Amino acid sequence: MNVRSLIPICQWLPQYDRSWLRDDVVAGATLAAYAIPVSLAYASLAAVPPQMGLYCYLVGGVGYALLGSSRHLAIGPTSALSLMLGVSLVDLSGGDMQRQALWHPSRLC
Repeated sequence: MNVRSLIPICQWLPQYDRSWLRDDVVAGATLAAYAIPVSLAYASLAAVPPQMGLYCYLVGGVGYALLGSSRHLAIGPTSALSLMLGVSLVDLSGGDMQRQALWHPSRLC
């Protein structure tokens, strides 16, 4: 077993057609225009510093680009994450919506 078989990007990247690069850059910039505010918003929902949302988005993207099996990818935080966070906050706030809106992880200490 060699490294090439373990890292999928090594298999499809040599077949990449350079004529696609311009369109891929435009698609990447378009996705970034959406992903940056979304990453910042999800970080604030999770009550962590905003830059953590950007780091998670970047690390997730690079990780999947290197190890993912598809050359077509779009990753990022989803509304399912918000739903899970919201359900957790309902339990922690005792069903009080005003208290839920003010909840912060530092209050656990």
